[in-house]
Amino acid sequence: MAVSTTKEQFRLFLEKESLPIFFQDWWLDAVCLSEEWDVSVSFNKDGAIIGVLPYLIKKKGLFDVSIMPPLTPYLGPYVVPFIGVKRVEAYSYYRKVINALIPKISEMDYFAQKFSPDITDWYPFFRNGYQQTTSYTYILDNIRDQENVWNGMKNTVRTVIRKTEDNLEIVPLEDPRILYALVEETFKRQKLSVPYPETILSNIWNACKERGCGFMLQALDAQENVHAAILIVRDESVAYNLVIGVSEEEKNSGAVQRLIWEAIKKSSESVDVFNFEGSMLPHIEPVFRHFGGELTPYFRISRDKNSFVKGVRNVLRK
Repeated sequence: MAVSTTKEQFRLFLEKESLPIFFQDWWLDAVCLSEEWDVSVSFNKDGAIIGVLPYLIKKKGLFDVSIMPPLTPYLGPYVVPFIGVKRVEAYSYYRKVINALIPKISEMDYFAQKFSPDITDWYPFFRNGYQQTTSYTYILDNIRDQENVWNGMKNTVRTVIRKTEDNLEIVPLEDPRILYALVEETFKRQKLSVPYPETILSNIWNACKERGCGFMLQALDAQENVHAAILIVRDESVAYNLVIGVSEEEKNSGAVQRLIWEAIKKSSESVDVFNFEGSMLPHIEPVFRHFGGELTPYFRISRDKNSFVKGVRNVLRK
């Protein structure tokens, strides 16, 4: 089989390596829609891929920019592990691979990505003129031990969950349009528009459903009113709390806490880690924090190609 582009090589690489869900070609196809995506690839001396960095390519006026695709919490570089070496050699190997990935993304007029929490070394990007800011999520390990997870929650969360057991039923949801309508209500309360179209949510759901790597749940009352709904996606190691939508009328019913708890339990059937994909927003962060996960930092890396691009971006933001 002839391979003519790095994207085709990347697709073949994915068949052999176990990468996080957000690095999968089918995920990128689903979330980028009409926008293009590409991948920077690093090879060893034998021509085998040892590092990849997928990214979105978007046109804004005269500029080529790369930002996070919608509903994609993390990207960044993935480096094939080099087993059986000293720590100093492992660092050198990692940075050599990363240095080979950086030139292609540096062709963009503006580049910004949120890296997976697994990525703890951004030094090669620093050396190449990139800036870094730190954000946080909450991660629960060992979720198969449900008793331990339950006991680790804040007392008030357990109380809220118990109170919902008599008046809310948690059932599967198959129609992403219901979830999207709830998301619209959530954003409307903040006088904002949803930053992605319904098409992307549907694409993700259909792709995950086909591959058995996601589920949706909804909380219903006795009159079958939907109080809230949630979408969870997973790879081989981690389940991610990707989307939550809440009814304006029922926003204080405790449905969100109950849904998250049921999602953690259902996720434990497949994986042992639950990532809240945490928000830094003051009204959302405490909800996730009170479930007892570990506060976990992750990096946002960005770079303007030159001062002119940076100046134009600053003007447009005003």
